[in-house]
Amino acid sequence: MNISWQWLGELVRLKHITPEQLSDKLTLAGFEIENINISKNKEVILDISNTANRSDTTNLVGMAREVASLFNQTLQLSDTQTNLTIIKTSNADDMFDYKHKLTSVVYNIQLEESPEWLQKKLSTYNIDSINNINDIIQLISIKWSQHLQIFDLDRIMSKVDCQEIETVETHLKISEQLSKIEAPITKDTKNIFVKMSIPCNSLRQKLYKNTTIDNNLRYIYKKEQSSRSYEIADAYSEAIMLITKLCKTQQYTKVIYISNVRNIKPTIKIDHQKIDQILGPIKRIDSLNTKNSLEKYKRYNIINNLQFIYHTNFTQCYIDIPDYRDHDIERSIDILEEISRIYGFDKFSDQLPKHKSLKNKQAYRAKYRINQIRTICRSLGLHETIHSSLGAQYHTSIYNPLTVEYNSLRDTLMPGLIKSTLYNLKHSRQNTEIFEIGRIFQRNNNSYEEVNHLAGILGGNKYVRDQWEQQPKSISWFQAKGDIEELFERLNLKVNWQSANTGTQTLLSKTSQENFKAKRTSIISINNRSIGIFGEINLNREVYNEDEAIYGFEILLDNLIVKDENVFDQNFKPYTKYPSIVRDIKVTVPNHMQVAYIFNTLKIINEPLIESIKLFDVYSNKNNSSHKSLGFRVTYSNSKGTLTNEQVDIIEKRIQSCMNNINF
Repeated sequence: MNISWQWLGELVRLKHITPEQLSDKLTLAGFEIENINISKNKEVILDISNTANRSDTTNLVGMAREVASLFNQTLQLSDTQTNLTIIKTSNADDMFDYKHKLTSVVYNIQLEESPEWLQKKLSTYNIDSINNINDIIQLISIKWSQHLQIFDLDRIMSKVDCQEIETVETHLKISEQLSKIEAPITKDTKNIFVKMSIPCNSLRQKLYKNTTIDNNLRYIYKKEQSSRSYEIADAYSEAIMLITKLCKTQQYTKVIYISNVRNIKPTIKIDHQKIDQILGPIKRIDSLNTKNSLEKYKRYNIINNLQFIYHTNFTQCYIDIPDYRDHDIERSIDILEEISRIYGFDKFSDQLPKHKSLKNKQAYRAKYRINQIRTICRSLGLHETIHSSLGAQYHTSIYNPLTVEYNSLRDTLMPGLIKSTLYNLKHSRQNTEIFEIGRIFQRNNNSYEEVNHLAGILGGNKYVRDQWEQQPKSISWFQAKGDIEELFERLNLKVNWQSANTGTQTLLSKTSQENFKAKRTSIISINNRSIGIFGEINLNREVYNEDEAIYGFEILLDNLIVKDENVFDQNFKPYTKYPSIVRDIKVTVPNHMQVAYIFNTLKIINEPLIESIKLFDVYSNKNNSSHKSLGFRVTYSNSKGTLTNEQVDIIEKRIQSCMNNINF
């Protein structure tokens, strides 16, 4: 879109602004300046490319309004307006093809050559001057993106039977005849019928494809523009003013304005605090500027320059959006974007504000971590449940309980989950895998403490099968354990599994041990600190008589909410470009020896060339039932060079020597 610098200066005061400064400002505001040209009249022409959501800036007035907002100027349109008597009415029955339509009659016009200033404006846009009426039509299309239509009234009236011309009914009759008769302007025309309208979408598309319409005017119908509805009265007023001045007449009738019923749009509400939170701090220009956020008077000055109507109180601001911006301003965030765009994106600091309070920082991290755990559990197929903290026969008693059924505070989440599981199995014959995040109340020495726990129920549904001809079965102990391991893996936490009978009794396992089978239970720990329990649930066989096992887990949630911010730091390193070497070793150990003990022994070697050690096989000899064979797969890798078999043989001998020194 080409914009004349001189013409733009007539609408906005550009005395102390250069085209280059305007170009930089528009670029920051989201408009792209393709080029700055000089026309044959030695005028500066700005070739501006606007965005798809700003159809209101596709004409001179729209761009002038944008420039006025950016430079805190006043849009000067009053000089081009005239006072008109307008009869406005809503007539939906006759407005199937048009949203808005303005019509009037002008008498005793003189059709002649346009003045020099008008010819000069049109020549800037490579439009040849024809006569004053035709040039006015072209001027209105460039400045307002409105299609002004002018017809010979005398030719129309010969086909229309009416007594009074200044009535709504007569204007409607005339509008109906315009598509049926030919009434172009000629040199003998004295009286004209002036029409300006905004068609509905279906008619707009037809008009855009109509090749009989001038190309400069047909472009108006390319896209639907809500700004045209907002500006049509001002554009029509300027058109009548130009006709009366250039055609040397003052005889015109009242304007008939027919439009559809306008829908009232809701007011957008913004909190003052939200404005500071989203926009963030502004950059300090000098040491005397102690303000960290955009001052209120500057915000409202920008809103006022955008021609938004606002009402404010102590906490909130209510803003009404003009019709020409209702297509791209719909939410509060859109208004905040406009404020930052006009003030300048580059004037806001791009650094995130630091938490002033360590307590608030830790509270935010804890809330985020709990939401992350909740999301992971849901993605594993678990349904969240909520149970009452009150119950019967818990260890934390309540003084003066209201009822016997609620005489104590829960010290574990498992009883409530088990009760819900048995209820589901009894009524639907299917189990719903569930989890709960809640608080438990337990006694620690001489005091009581409130702790967050995570607990869940897995299994109970027969849907696992190796082959289609087999009967489905429930998940195994290891499959349920795999779901728990995935939870910790996605939390980026490395846990260890220990048998519940290895002396690792904790307050959690003591309160939950009656809910799990003793020989089918494991303790979950991090850095040798017990954080949870997992195992097969000890169900009442009188209620649940199925052979399939159901598994449960309960975890101290506060141990998963790490308060050290450095724990979330991730270290990345590139893959080695040299090939790895994989060797398998076999170790024979007593049946009672745990694999974790062997892994801890292998860590003593501390060899940097060992990338990983994984257990891949366990074999028990029937002839020797006191021992078992463990197969370990060792991967060797060197990021600095190619490994040789001699290097790997030396490390392998160290591993074998370490295995031989294990105290069986």
